[in-house]
Amino acid sequence: MMSGLKVYAVSMVIAVATLAVTFGGAFEPVFAEQSKATRGALRCAIASGRSFIFGSTRNLDCVYEPARNGKSERYSGRIRKFGIDLGFVKKGVIIWRVIAPVAPAGPGALSGKYAGVSAQVAVGAGVGANALVSGNKIMLNPISLSGASGLNLAIGVAGLELTYSGRR
Repeated sequence: MMSGLKVYAVSMVIAVATLAVTFGGAFEPVFAEQSKATRGALRCAIASGRSFIFGSTRNLDCVYEPARNGKSERYSGRIRKFGIDLGFVKKGVIIWRVIAPVAPAGPGALSGKYAGVSAQVAVGAGVGANALVSGNKIMLNPISLSGASGLNLAIGVAGLELTYSGRR
């Protein structure tokens, strides 16, 4: 017999799949346009924290590594999730592939606001997906999540805001 938590987690996975099918096409033109050019990687340390019923906020400390001949850049930021978000998560690291039609121009080019659909389940080790798109045609596509552990379930809309903190 499955415990209440497992039944709830399975129900949420079904809900995430439904959200992906329903809203996945909303970003399709942007993804198609940007799928041609990986411009680097953004590695972010995520602070630990508790989640509330309707959402959570986590602080980030990030480093952008350009794919070609460029100096690393530091960013601070916040990721917010709106929707169902229950539990707690220990600190972790997420790495996003930075995708854009052209290379981000100049220091601080990744600064700004990003949005997308988010889903994460953590029972012990965490699994999540947070593809985010900015108004300046930069997409952050998650390629690795490590160290996030705890007991958490999050489904909804994610927002990320990055602020340039200087060269590394």
